[in-house]
Amino acid sequence: MIMIRLKDNIWRVAGNMESLLNYLPKHSRVGKIVWKSKFKISHRVAEDLVKDKVMIIGDAAHLHSPVGARGMNLGIEDAFIVSHLIIEDKTEEYTTIRKASLKKTVSRINRITQGMAGSSFFSRTLRTNISLFKFAFPIAMPTARKFIMGLNK
Repeated sequence: MIMIRLKDNIWRVAGNMESLLNYLPKHSRVGKIVWKSKFKISHRVAEDLVKDKVMIIGDAAHLHSPVGARGMNLGIEDAFIVSHLIIEDKTEEYTTIRKASLKKTVSRINRITQGMAGSSFFSRTLRTNISLFKFAFPIAMPTARKFIMGLNK
């Protein structure tokens, strides 16, 4: 579940739990639900990132859940690399340079997503008993921070 406070008592809420709105902070009121949907999260990296003189970057090149907050970071990395390849007239090397790193990152995001939102017995058990692992949060947070910031290379 993720809750983003937009302003005052207006929240964007997403998750895979029943009765999600019951978890809003005290004194929050549920008003008119403006938008509600179900969706399946895909995790993919394009087969080819270059065709002729066209290079794809960002969400066009790699699709994944927002878990890990890497979408914008990866797009910025793509743009940085592509800009240098254009200057050096080496655009045909983009797929070779970038694909392994993208696949590794998107795969990691997929594993994290499955742990947080998956429907497997393991995922459900982990979510239900997450408080048992709070002792490990201070140990894990530096690694999580580096991953989210794109500094884990």
